[in-house]
Order: sequence, then structure tokens, then C-alpha cells
Amino acid sequence: MDTLISQLDQKYEKYSQKLINNHNGNLDENIFYNAYDYLCITEKQPKIREIIEKDRKDTGIKIKKIIEQNDSKEAQRDLKRRIEYNSLSFCYDQVLRDVYIPKNKVINSEKLLSPDEIIGATHIHWKEFWDTIYFFLKGLIFLFTDRKDIPMNIALQQIIHNFASQRKYSMYFETIHTALKPQLLEIHTQDKELSSKKIRIIIDDKKGIYEDGQEQTAYEIGKTSKRLKLIKLLKSKECHLAILVSSLYQKEGAIINSISAINKLFREKANQSYDLINHSDSIGYYLNTDKFEIKIKE
Repeated sequence: MDTLISQLDQKYEKYSQKLINNHNGNLDENIFYNAYDYLCITEKQPKIREIIEKDRKDTGIKIKKIIEQNDSKEAQRDLKRRIEYNSLSFCYDQVLRDVYIPKNKVINSEKLLSPDEIIGATHIHWKEFWDTIYFFLKGLIFLFTDRKDIPMNIALQQIIHNFASQRKYSMYFETIHTALKPQLLEIHTQDKELSSKKIRIIIDDKKGIYEDGQEQTAYEIGKTSKRLKLIKLLKSKECHLAILVSSLYQKEGAIINSISAINKLFREKANQSYDLINHSDSIGYYLNTDKFEIKIKE
């Protein structure tokens, strides 16, 4: 998740740099492609889609309350507009409609698209003006070239210029990024806390080995079995194979097979995702205290 946040920060930084050029009077149409790159990341992230959908529901509830509490249609309209323009979901839907969707149509289409197909629901500022320009360009196109993709390219260029020339999109994008980032950080923090929280495992002479509170899924193991003795020995210290052989009076092969069987049964019977016993060349065999807090109940 921290990588995702870093990627979004980088894309937003590139977008912001191009935005500075626009504010200085230099229309930089690459701002469209920077915005598209940002959306290519967000559209592939289920967590982000969940955040946006939650915001959409919350925004709908707020608007419903406004309608219920205000009889004036003018007041309803003004308050509704204020809530929408400050909501993540509204701003995201606007740039998705006017950047990501038309660009994806061009990229993924297996046939030449008409300008109307590309523009679709995109809100074009001064559309009548652009339609007039296109009318004259179309005549020149057919007069001087036989390329069939030029009308499609002109339509996409119209969308790009529309996005780059309107300040409202910079406000939308600022709202999107400033709303997404803290929520993603919160999710990342929660995920880290969950991953660092150890599972409490009880080793019970009577009931077996189980996750605390889950006795019904215990890995039953004999009170006097050699496997239980092996586990209790590893609870007290890490042991190389030679120490286990001398302490348990078993052959190397039998101990290795026992450890493999313990891990298999522990996963299956106690319904766990990690092995109970780990091994490394430096310290030998040891209980998995990275994932488990292990307690012995006599």
C-alpha cells in the first residue's frame, strides 16, 4: 500500500508540474496524459474503488438530507452543488468521464471511431465552437489526405485541449488526491497492525494445540508423544538437529519426518496459515514466534 501511495504521489507531482506551466500562460497538453496515468493506477485498485463508492453513498445521504430540510429549490441546488464539488466521488467521476473513458476508447478500439463515439458523454467547453472548427477541418482533410484516422485524432485532441484549458479539472484533481491519500495511509497502517499482531497458540496436554478461543479446531496430540516432547523442547530453546537427536533419542530421519508431519497437521487441524516449526542453517529448528505467541497449558 505504501508503494501505491508513492506511485500516486509521483503521478500527481508530474501533473502538478504541468499545471504550473498552464498557470503561467503556457498551455501544456501533456497535463491530460499525466492525469490519465494517474487514473490508470486508481482504476486498477479495488481498495480505491471501495473508498470512492463509500464516498458516493455518503454524498448521496448528505444530499438527501438537504432536500428534506430545505423547501427552497434554489437553496437545495446551491447546497447540493457545494457538497458535490467537495466530494471525492463527484470529482473522480468528472475526470474519469472526461479523461480516462475517452482515452481508453481510442486505445482499446479495434476499429476507427467517429468523433461522436470518442467524445461520448465528455463535457466539452465551447462545443459549438469546436464543432465549427471541425466542420472546416473535415473539408480540408478529405481534400488533401486520404487518412481515415484523422477525424478520430481531431476528436481526441479536442478532448485533450478541453481538459488542459479548464481550471475546474485542477480543482477536481486536488480534491481527489488530497482525499485519497490519507484514507490509503489509514488502510496501510491498519494492514501493518494486523500483519504484526501475533496469533495466540495454546499447547494443552489435554486438548492439543489450538488457537486461543478455537479449541474446537485443535490439533490433538498425545500427552506423552515424542512429537509433543519435541515441541516443548523447542519452546524452551532453538535446537540443531544433533541436539534433538540426543535429547529425544530418535534418529535424524524420524525427527525430520516428525517436524514435517507436525507442521502439516498444525495447518490442517488447527486451521493455521503458517508452520508451527521453522528451520534455519544458523540456529537450527525453532518455534515460529514471528507469527505466533505460544503458551503452554499444563
